[in-house]
Parts: sequence; C-alpha cells; structure tokens
Amino acid sequence: MLNNIDLDYIKKTNWYRQGGAGRPGYFYIPFSTAMKILGRKNVILAQDGLLHHGFFDRDVIC
Repeated sequence: MLNNIDLDYIKKTNWYRQGGAGRPGYFYIPFSTAMKILGRKNVILAQDGLLHHGFFDRDVIC
C-alpha cells in the first residue's frame, strides 16, 4: 500500500494541518473534495480513533 509514496516530496512540502474529533462519515466529504480540488499528492489524511487530521500543502492552498 505504501510502496509508491514519494518521501522526498513529503519531507520538502510545507504542510498545513487541520482536523478534529468526529465520526468518519462527517470528514469524508470535505477531505475527498479537498483531494479532488488540490490533487491527491497535496493531501494526506490520518485517523486515530475519532480524531481525524488532514494535512494540506500550504503552497497549493495559498
């Protein structure tokens, strides 16, 4: 699953983190929309229990 990850790109990117606690269904629509608008390479999603984080490339957002 992680065999095609570009770690150099991840390390050099200026990431912006946004997230909160909630049910997965509530976060799916905003995060999937962000991936469509910004591109999959510019969005990383992470979940720990009910805590969800989206990491977005700050240079693409601004």
